[in-house]
Amino acid sequence: MCIRDSQLCGAHLAALATKLIDIDDLRVDFDSLVGNVVRVAAMGYYIGNNFVIKRNSTDMNPISVNILQIPRDQKKEIFQKCGDIRAGCKLVIFGTVMKQNFRNEFFALSIEWK
Repeated sequence: MCIRDSQLCGAHLAALATKLIDIDDLRVDFDSLVGNVVRVAAMGYYIGNNFVIKRNSTDMNPISVNILQIPRDQKKEIFQKCGDIRAGCKLVIFGTVMKQNFRNEFFALSIEWK
């Protein structure tokens, strides 16, 4: 994986070195984490052409995830694994905490499946 795509390799190595936090820590510390790269453990849901992370299917406070920068194969896995709104998919996302248009948003760089 690292031999073919040096950008992906860098993201993978950085993900390994980044501390893992859960989604509740991300919510509580969101403002202080803006601009930082973190790894977040959560449940992912692909709903109506949007990807969000939540604690579970009943969590009413999703965080929007921008998946434009992740590799094609990971996007395809999201479509295949995370489309069931009841089940979702268990994952760890490596990415940057951002605010876009006054909204909390997480820009994914890579995804690990759990």
